[in-house]
Amino acid sequence: MGIDSIERRALSSTISGGIFFLLTLLQSIFLVPAFLEFWGDKKYGTWLAIFAFTQLLRILDLGHQNFVGNEFIKAYYKDKQNAKHILGSSVRIAFLLGFIEFIIYIFILLSGNGKPYISQTIYNDNAVLYLGIPSMLIAWWLTGSIGGILVRIILPLGLYAKSVYISMIIKVLEILILTIAIFSNFPLHWVCILIAAANGLYSVFIFKYIKSILPDFYPWQQSGSWKAGFIQLKSSTVLTITNFIEQFNANGAIIIVSTFLSVSLVPLFTTVRTISNLFLQINMLLTTPMTPDLIKFYTLLEGRKIQQVIEVNWFITNLIVNVPILISFPFISNFFDIWTKGILKFDLSLYSLMICSVCIANFGRMHYTLLTGVNHLRALTMISVARIFLFFLATSFLIKTYGLHALGFGVLFSECFASIVIPMYFVNKELNNLGTHVKMGSIIFNALPLVLLCSILLGLNIEYKLITWVIGVLVLMIFSLLQWSKLDERIRDRLLNIVLNFFIYRKE
Repeated sequence: MGIDSIERRALSSTISGGIFFLLTLLQSIFLVPAFLEFWGDKKYGTWLAIFAFTQLLRILDLGHQNFVGNEFIKAYYKDKQNAKHILGSSVRIAFLLGFIEFIIYIFILLSGNGKPYISQTIYNDNAVLYLGIPSMLIAWWLTGSIGGILVRIILPLGLYAKSVYISMIIKVLEILILTIAIFSNFPLHWVCILIAAANGLYSVFIFKYIKSILPDFYPWQQSGSWKAGFIQLKSSTVLTITNFIEQFNANGAIIIVSTFLSVSLVPLFTTVRTISNLFLQINMLLTTPMTPDLIKFYTLLEGRKIQQVIEVNWFITNLIVNVPILISFPFISNFFDIWTKGILKFDLSLYSLMICSVCIANFGRMHYTLLTGVNHLRALTMISVARIFLFFLATSFLIKTYGLHALGFGVLFSECFASIVIPMYFVNKELNNLGTHVKMGSIIFNALPLVLLCSILLGLNIEYKLITWVIGVLVLMIFSLLQWSKLDERIRDRLLNIVLNFFIYRKE
């Protein structure tokens, strides 16, 4: 009993993504208590601030990598010579960007005015400033910047799952290094150096692997030009801004907490966010592997297939994300206390705000994935501007009054527009051009579980009532059945086929 190619790719990608998710969960769930016990909240908060700062410095790279990766996929299906030209131009720019990011850090350091950009506790540690952070940036400049592009060029070959398995190597190395560093109480600059060395060795391995499976594209700079590279860089500006906002939501928020509130609050904020983001990552296991196929459907003008993917994602999101979110809600506080060994006090209000923003982001995730995959720059610009403006607007007005909760309000407020309103408008506009669209009735119907879930979560945060929780879970499950019944019969058969053939696939 066979599985067609797209189903096989979806299944294998979900399996590999699930394993990677479990590794990430292992790192988040089991290492955090050890961090807090052996390092304390201040040292752990400082490490989080270091990681956040280095990630923000890489923003120039990430937008460029996503843009040229998507352009490479589109070109690969039609003109492999053009794909070579895109690759050759981009690797030149990638090496330059890694150097620029390192120079930006040196400028911040030598200016003597780095405190607004670097946490106070980092700024007071000379070993971290002059050895730790530079080692991470140099490793990224020499290998990581180019490697980020190379891992994207194997996606058109249907090797997403294999790329995830390879990524597990560096994840395991990072977990081992951090575990040793925690129990041996390594100084932070040595942690940075070891992480940098591991990433460098991993990148070299990636280079050799990609050369072996795509020998016709090596040497990678054989085609292309600096001029074409700079044109691509200019075109990728919007994705750079988008990535900056994504990273700012993830890492810039940490800097805000450590700068305007207290570095000791960073572990509380990150642990609460880690729990809520687990449910976002579950949905991303399904949406991210679909990116090459969405690009292919869009390129080949198959709008109906895009519409079906969106509607299927709404059903799956409600069933395997929204329902578990509500089921787990009464137990989160106890889990958090056990997880952190009582060192941190759980903030239910912050969690409620963060998990509602995750639910909203999940609802519009497939729309955003499509817009990113096809490099819809106008839509991404509007999404980026809305996300950063609304986040700053809400946070700046509320932070003095509500403290840490202001960040939760800011994320929730911005996601309503950046994840739902704007992406849906542009995706439906593109689908209209392809001769189809997602009906308003379908959008409203599939949004009802989201509205219900957020209302219940915020209400239970104020006053927990068992009857409300039970009825909410039952209603969400009934909605899942109704969503299933409204899917095209062929789609239902294919979904069942994937589930029923799971063990057959593994045997093959």
